[in-house]
Amino acid sequence: MDEKAFQDYLNWKGATSKDAQATRMSAIRKIESSIEALGFQFADLDEAFAADGFEGLRARIRALRSDALTGGGDYRILMPESDNPKKRLANWSNWLGDYGRALTWRVGENGADRFHDGMEKLRRTFIDKMPDFERFSDEEGPLYEQEIAYKREARGGFLIASAAPGEPAEQRGRNVYKSLLLSTRQGLPLGWRTQGAVAQASADLQRRFYETIARLSEIQGDELAELEGCARELEALRDQGIETLKRGEILNIAISVFGTRNIHDACWFKARIFDRLGKLLLGRRLFVSPRFELKDFEEYHDLVGRMREALDDWGWSPESLMDVQSFIWVAMSEEDEMADEELTRDAVEAAMIECEAIGVDAFLTKHGFGKPRDYWTRRQKDGQLLPAKATVGAAYGFMPNGKSKNAREFSGGFGEQKANGILQRLGFEIVTAKDMNMTGSNAVATDAVIPPTNLILYGPPGTGKTFATAEQAVRLCGEAVPADRDELMASYRRLSEAKRIEFVTFHQSMSYEDFVEGKQPVTGSDSEEDVGSSGFRLETFPGIFRRIARRAQTSGGHSEGPGTIKVGDRQVFKMSIGEAADPEDAYLFEEAVEQGHTLLGFGDIDWSDDKYSAREAIIAAHRERGDKEEELNAQTGRVQMPFIFRNWMKPSDLIIVSKGNGLFRAIGEVEGDYEYHPRPEGRYAHRRKVKWLWVDRDGVPVSEIYRRKFSMRTIYLLARGELNVPALERYMNSQRRDPSAATSTPDPFVLIIDEINRANISKVFGELITLLEPDKRIGQPNEIKLRLPYSGDEFGVPSNLHIIGTMNTADRSIALLDTALRRRFEFAEMMPDPDLLADAAQLCGVDLPRLLRTLNERIEYLFDREHQVGHAYFISCQSRADLDERMRKRVIPLLTEYFYEDWAKVAAILGDHDGTRILKREELRAPAGLDEDADMPPRWRWSVRHGFGPDAYSGLL
Repeated sequence: MDEKAFQDYLNWKGATSKDAQATRMSAIRKIESSIEALGFQFADLDEAFAADGFEGLRARIRALRSDALTGGGDYRILMPESDNPKKRLANWSNWLGDYGRALTWRVGENGADRFHDGMEKLRRTFIDKMPDFERFSDEEGPLYEQEIAYKREARGGFLIASAAPGEPAEQRGRNVYKSLLLSTRQGLPLGWRTQGAVAQASADLQRRFYETIARLSEIQGDELAELEGCARELEALRDQGIETLKRGEILNIAISVFGTRNIHDACWFKARIFDRLGKLLLGRRLFVSPRFELKDFEEYHDLVGRMREALDDWGWSPESLMDVQSFIWVAMSEEDEMADEELTRDAVEAAMIECEAIGVDAFLTKHGFGKPRDYWTRRQKDGQLLPAKATVGAAYGFMPNGKSKNAREFSGGFGEQKANGILQRLGFEIVTAKDMNMTGSNAVATDAVIPPTNLILYGPPGTGKTFATAEQAVRLCGEAVPADRDELMASYRRLSEAKRIEFVTFHQSMSYEDFVEGKQPVTGSDSEEDVGSSGFRLETFPGIFRRIARRAQTSGGHSEGPGTIKVGDRQVFKMSIGEAADPEDAYLFEEAVEQGHTLLGFGDIDWSDDKYSAREAIIAAHRERGDKEEELNAQTGRVQMPFIFRNWMKPSDLIIVSKGNGLFRAIGEVEGDYEYHPRPEGRYAHRRKVKWLWVDRDGVPVSEIYRRKFSMRTIYLLARGELNVPALERYMNSQRRDPSAATSTPDPFVLIIDEINRANISKVFGELITLLEPDKRIGQPNEIKLRLPYSGDEFGVPSNLHIIGTMNTADRSIALLDTALRRRFEFAEMMPDPDLLADAAQLCGVDLPRLLRTLNERIEYLFDREHQVGHAYFISCQSRADLDERMRKRVIPLLTEYFYEDWAKVAAILGDHDGTRILKREELRAPAGLDEDADMPPRWRWSVRHGFGPDAYSGLL
């Protein structure tokens, strides 16, 4: 055994503890001394590695572990004194893989040709996307901005959440899951679908799920048996009802949470990406077993370890497997640039002809697009409107040897602008949704003022409350309500993306801190200058109610209409003007706003000369001023910042002025080129003229328009994919003034609170319940403002903020609702409307209006009117089979819940008391030993029939 090579590898990997190294050394020695007893004829481990890279030995160790799990004793070949070998055997196989990599290091092998060729392909792709990259330790540049910074922040929040002292395991698991969801972008595969499925599960399944997350967050790198146990528990939870926990999701969760703590043993994991990676580097998928197996994890561990070694050989200095994962995410990205220069007018016209022939809906479905939100096109003036982005995506399939592109291959709003640019270049007309609204009969008068609305829609389940909230929200936002459902939801989504509509669901755990404001732990410093802060502190964070109230309060005019400013293809820069936390710099921001320019510091050198379009000239100028040569390079702040400000920034570009790293306080449009204006006191001599579009000196959270916090650099280009373009455009236009109007009407905003009766209203709203009353809103005769307990800020509710709530009366009667809330809201009852089922009745061949009336009359007789069945349960039925399925899987389970499994009442409601049509009734025999002659009533077993006969619904008609 080459102990020196093994120790060098362990030190490089990060396993530097003497005890940890001694444990691993001892294990490898024992394996080497037991080679013959294990059934192999190798003289030592070197010979075994040369034969098959330890594949046979590791398979034998896994077999020993499998034998031990079933009670066998073969493991005593390696561990004669052990009574619990399962965990140790899992670790020993993994450590043997580490020793194999140590031997690879020693002899300088590069691995198989496939691995080497695949890594070279990934390297070229990575460099194409990150041309300025040098090493992973650099704390600036696109890779740091896009991949590294948010992962470090996520891990910091993870460690705080997992270490919460005194918290039960379930709560720690919830905190860990929440911290990762809040801190990360698409990088970490903990998704809303699983969170939503868990929220719908029973209390016991929820508890077990989050306790498993807590266990995963605490596992150390060598505790692989515990990792396997957590994966088994997730598999059991899937089998017991959390259906989203499929193979890939279990791998994502188990490996990612484990890897967040143990960054030298695993990394964040997405099954889809690593399947592709395995095929590229190994010629096969990773994790081929239908469930989590340690042998598959060992192969994954080996692969990412080899990749780390390759990155190190390239001089990129990866610090952990998190850096390897960043490399994988960038190099394996599926976002392909659209080569618009290849697309021809003939190809686009062919796509348009197909769309006209098969219809828009079929066309969108075929090519993987949703209904357009804003942009349409057409072949000729007054011709049929066709979806713009989908037309371009489909057109690629009409090129020679081409393949159509689906919605995933277009990056959000930028994809729309790209598609529009292609169509315009080829001579096609672009028609906006706004153009259609203005020319149609639904044009809206934008100067109408809607008084503050507090409305609760209540009724039984399935009565269309959710759809009605969308109608009300669009109307309250001052827009026409389209008759077509798809058009209505498109308007709703557009307003939601602009953050004029917010949706929140109340639940039993909802608190004032979630809804209004509360303290949360944060790491590091928020200062743009202080880079050395460590530890964490508590900061006040606004909840959803305060955030939307702030948007409404700072809106000074309509953000839509003629003259609206769009982001389009402009560059968007983050910029600091002075140090926001330093009162002595406050005058700089005020001067910039008042005089219409932006300011940059970084020396008193005039960069107006054309020669400074090159970084080298800026570096030379600094050296002439006496800067030390070894401190200057292209990435040095006093070189890079002036270079960006002078050369990258162009007239019409946008700048977002930061206030610390978590807030922004102004948005401006650049109107001029670089100017030099020296000051007597020095500093901030570099200027550009700016038209300020929006200013809020208190600042607004960056998360409103950007998915991450700002970094500490004074000026840099924001990543387009991270911008919330609709929300940014709303802010840009929200303080526009109509010069012809005496006053300007602000945008209306709507907060939708679903299931408002499920939370403790007094606990959630606190003292703010009084401020909801229309006459106590800001600007009203009885205006009231209160001082908030956490931030100390004065707060009132704006008059242009409307609140819509929904209540499911099957959960709780309106009579039990908090009386303080009842006094301040209007209530609109929504009951089942059988007449809406006329069309579905024709498709199903059943009189659905009569069926629903009969059903609900019987429910009201046996229970009450608040537990009726809504028309929405049947309105989408297209056939008799759909109706049967809906009854079997939704309506009957709802009835059994209402009547607490009293099947006799369920049968009475269905008109099937003898169980011959919809239900099946079987008499139960008395158990042996009971007096069969006793006068005992018959007992029945009830079930739902698998197939319903032609007369199944005769008892309801």
